[in-house]
This record gives sequence, structure tokens and C-alpha cells, in this order.
Amino acid sequence: MSHSIEGAREHSSDSAHDNESQNTGTVQEDLLSLPARSEPLTHSLLRLNREHLETLACVVEQKSFDRAANKLYISRGAVSQRIRALEDTLELTLLIREKPVLPTRAGKVLLNHVQSLRMLESATLRQLRRDAAPLLPLSVSIAVDGDSLATWFSKVLPSLLVEGQLTVAVVTDSQDEVQLLKRGDLMGRVTTESESRAGSLVEFLGEMEFQCIASRAFAQQYFPQGLSALCIRSAPAIVSSHNTGVLHDRFLRLNLGFHIERYMKHCIPDSQARKQAIASGCGYGLLPSESALSMIASSAAVDLAPSNPIRIPMYWHHAESECLALRKISDLFVEIARHTLSVSIAATTNHVKTEPVSASQIRI
Repeated sequence: MSHSIEGAREHSSDSAHDNESQNTGTVQEDLLSLPARSEPLTHSLLRLNREHLETLACVVEQKSFDRAANKLYISRGAVSQRIRALEDTLELTLLIREKPVLPTRAGKVLLNHVQSLRMLESATLRQLRRDAAPLLPLSVSIAVDGDSLATWFSKVLPSLLVEGQLTVAVVTDSQDEVQLLKRGDLMGRVTTESESRAGSLVEFLGEMEFQCIASRAFAQQYFPQGLSALCIRSAPAIVSSHNTGVLHDRFLRLNLGFHIERYMKHCIPDSQARKQAIASGCGYGLLPSESALSMIASSAAVDLAPSNPIRIPMYWHHAESECLALRKISDLFVEIARHTLSVSIAATTNHVKTEPVSASQIRI
């Protein structure tokens, strides 16, 4: 009896072993039939260290290893070790170690990831606990021309700061806006350019209206009979920069019917300074209607072409590869800007326009 039981056990054990061998062979065959992996299996198990990610973001934000170390209250060596550990984990170079320190293409991808994490954490904490201490707000930079900054953008900013939970650094009249956006130093830029650049998206915001004004004394001296080609050649114009002289050219072509290539002009980038220069009689020029109408109403200036204000379209350029957090902020900015510009245009359109200025009206 015992021999029968033992024999049965051996037979059962042999059968199980045979089945296991067959199953193993089947699994091996299945594995061999799978396509070869293009990268080591361990890459799918990588975990990014949050402390290392924040250190990377700090180095880029501070543009220096030393300043990042001071900001994080650690040694410069510790900063370098964290960055090196992150680069070793990913087997990628994340920073261009120059002055200033800049992110590589891979580094920019990680920075977008960090910004998304910060926004997600902040939103999650606000949902869980109303009394939770807020995280540091997201910091962004926006390039804006001086005229927009002095008028409609200043009305957009408060809503953007409150609803977007962020801090904003405004860059005005920079010559390197395109490169700054390409490098990731700008979230976006407000401009009159409608064409997109490589790696950027363009969205229409609305229109700005400009009016051509001058002090009464200046108008009496240079434009006693109104705008004419002869007077324009001798009267100094005031423009915001050599580039935006294009706007002045467009205004002259609209009012005269032809293009004037050469005329005197002063370049004053700051909108408020340009406004003061016009009021002081240094020249004539285009100002946003919001500013121009207030000067006309207070008799500080006269409108040289009240029936021909000029409108220019405004556009928002932002990075195509921006993270979800920045995309939401960008969408919010576009929404608020469009509303603000439409209200501004409606206000100037409904304003009672003055009649064309005659020589008798501008005599002092």
C-alpha cells in the first residue's frame, strides 16, 4: 500500500515538473516573440526626486548655482550634487553651465513638469484644507509694449494675479523678446506681430486705438492749416521707438494717401514720458485714445485728425511646448485681455469726437 502511495506521489511530482517545464518553455517562447526593447527595462521604473527637481528649477530661476545655494540654504556643492544626480538618473544634460546658467531642451521639459507639480499641489491643498498655508505662487515673465502697459494691460494685471495665483515680472520694450520666449524666460509677449515664430503660438487679443495729438502751441506753429506733407516734413514727430515708427508711417499714409519716407522724429519708449513731451510742445505723435482723449478734454492737447484714429491689432505669443499650468494661465490672460480691449474700444468709439481743428481754434 505504501509503495502504491509513494509511486503515485512520484508520478504526480513528475507530471507537475513536466507541466512546469512546458509552461516555462511557453513563457520563454512568448518572451522571445516580443519585440526587442529600444531602451533598458529599468527606464520604465525611474522615479524623479522632487527635491532634485526643485533644485533644478531654483538654479534656472536664479540663473546661478551660487544664488540657488543661498536661496535653498545649502552649499553650492550640494546643489551641484543634486543636479548631477538628476542628470545621472536620466542620462541627460539638463543645464548649460555658463553665465547665466540656462536649461537645455531636456531641462525645459523638466521645468514645465515642476511648474505643473507646483500648481497641482497648490490646488490640491486648497481643496483639502482652506486653512492650508499657500505654496509659493508660480512666477512668470510677460513682455508688454509701453502703450499697452500704460492703458489696458494695467487693468488686466489685477485679475490675472488674483485668479492665476502667480507673481508677474513685466518686461517692456525689450529687443530680445523673441529669444527670451524661445529660451523659456518669458511666458508670453504682447505684440502687434501676427506671424508666429518657430515653437510659438499666436492668439488675437483685440485692437488698440490711437489718436494723433499735439499741444495747441505746437499745432499753431506747425499745422496752421491742418496736416499736410509739407508741414509733416518739418514738424518733429514723437514715436515710442524706431520700430514703432511703422505705426506713425501707417497713420500718415492713411491721412495723406501716400507714403512719406523721411521726417523728423524723437524716439521716447516710455508712454508717460512721451505723453509729457507732447503736452510740452516737443512734437506731435500718436497716443492710445484712452490717454489722448483725457489730454484733449483737459485742453492739454488738440486732435490733429479726429476723424481718422488708427486701430492696430494686438496679439499674444506664447510657447507651443508650455506646460498645462502655464497653458491655463495663458488662456486666462487671453480671456481677460480680450474683454478689456473690447470694453476700451467701445468706450473710445462712444466718446464724442471733436471736430477737425481749424487755424482759428488753435490760436492762443
